[in-house]
Amino acid sequence: MPGGPIYVNSGLIAVADNEAQVAGVIAHEVGHVVLRHSTNQASKRSIFQLPAALAAGALGDSGGLLGSLSNIGLGFGLNSVFMKYSRSAEHDADIVGARMMAAAGYSPVEMARFFQKLGESGGGSGPQFLSDHPNPGNRVQYVTEEIQSYQNGHYTTNSRAFPGMKSLAAGIKPTEKKAEVPTSTNVAAQGTAAQTAAVVAGRMSGPWFEFLVPAGWQTFSDTADGSATIVPQNGVNRTVRGQTEIVRGMLTGYFDARGSTSLSAATQAFIDDLRNTNSGLRAIPGDQKSFHMGGEPSQSNFLEGPSTTIRGLRENVWLVTTQRPQGLFYLAMISPKDEYGSLYPGFQAAIDSVRFSTETMTAVPVVQPPAAGVYTGQGFVMPYPPDWTAVTAEQGVGVRITPDNGIVRQSDGTESIVRGLIAGSFETAESLDAATTSLLSGFQSSNPGLNLVRGQRRPISVDERPGESLFLEGPSKLANQTEYVWLVTAKLDGGLFYTVMIAPESEYDALYPTFEKTVNGLTLE
Repeated sequence: MPGGPIYVNSGLIAVADNEAQVAGVIAHEVGHVVLRHSTNQASKRSIFQLPAALAAGALGDSGGLLGSLSNIGLGFGLNSVFMKYSRSAEHDADIVGARMMAAAGYSPVEMARFFQKLGESGGGSGPQFLSDHPNPGNRVQYVTEEIQSYQNGHYTTNSRAFPGMKSLAAGIKPTEKKAEVPTSTNVAAQGTAAQTAAVVAGRMSGPWFEFLVPAGWQTFSDTADGSATIVPQNGVNRTVRGQTEIVRGMLTGYFDARGSTSLSAATQAFIDDLRNTNSGLRAIPGDQKSFHMGGEPSQSNFLEGPSTTIRGLRENVWLVTTQRPQGLFYLAMISPKDEYGSLYPGFQAAIDSVRFSTETMTAVPVVQPPAAGVYTGQGFVMPYPPDWTAVTAEQGVGVRITPDNGIVRQSDGTESIVRGLIAGSFETAESLDAATTSLLSGFQSSNPGLNLVRGQRRPISVDERPGESLFLEGPSKLANQTEYVWLVTAKLDGGLFYTVMIAPESEYDALYPTFEKTVNGLTLE
């Protein structure tokens, strides 16, 4: 769960073959927490799911915080599932979990074997768990390879207490479920709109913007950031399994696109963020255009994908964006593909009526974070935190970006980075793989103790260009500390871009979100 709590249910104990497999699932989930996967997904998805959770007040559920949390997964379809991890996140949680298991004396391979068993079972617990924990593939193989480097080769798989635990778990009766809402019910019309936004004569007023909404539609706002969900009575659908999505309606608010250097780049960052969990979402080729909305330069994109709750339904998403001082203003308009023609007039009227203001149109405050720094290098533009300092290398071909405590001075007068990053580019005719290997060898020659973590070199995309991600560890310049190093490379025209992100082991979790935002905000030229 976001924030870290992990719960063990009786079904896990009943299904596991041994105690090591239970420990493996716990270690895997702790791995997600350590790597901040859950909080990362929560912050990314808040632009759609938190406003939608407020709209869940119209579903007639228990209401309050509990009701909102139970509907946090409400999105606008297109496989928008809160806490849906990526395959790379699953792989990384496996590696961290394997290390924890080995340190505790459990066989790490049992974790991989349990997940493999779930995937092959076809039973209820398998598909349910794997619905938001996608199989990264070859788990047994890469976990086996990972533990070859561990010093401890003697592991426990079971204890005398575990059979008794399985017997107790098997004797626990499931609680009775309340009657669920049928798929065809228009549940949005059954509840009460407890958290409606400011709507006067069909006009939606938010922080520094306003526009017309279709007659009879309900508006639900998040007063924390000014985002809102606007739906007709039949705009929300929920299945018998409790899945909920917006199938007709509009979503609006501001998206944090700091580091993007243009409207096009900010909009693309917004779309890429959606695709992290909405694998079915696709932009329609040729349906991107520039126009003016509310007197401001804007961009229109048209996307489509499958509904997550209505089998066979294709959904259209019309996305319009404008850069504002508060962030990237967005208006996303969702409709079933076969109803787009009837909903289009209302969508177009909303766009035509958008007005921006330098003064808030409601009492909703929007606190702006300090502006991030932006470094422009040879072939790349890189964002960095506002309280970090960028220093160009003497040769003028790279940059060192660090917080105030990022540099330590050695007894011989030399300086070393212990927190922060280095970035640059150089000309090379080598392939991405060969150039990255050469770069890696150079780093290791200057720091012989720096080693590539087994299984932690893999291909990635950097600003839509082929790249590589490598994770290394070795002794830090800080006393009695291990240092983590994340190396990212990408192919430039005739050259190679690289950034090296460095942190002490004990601080890596805290610095990782900054490193990830830096990589995601890169623009390669």
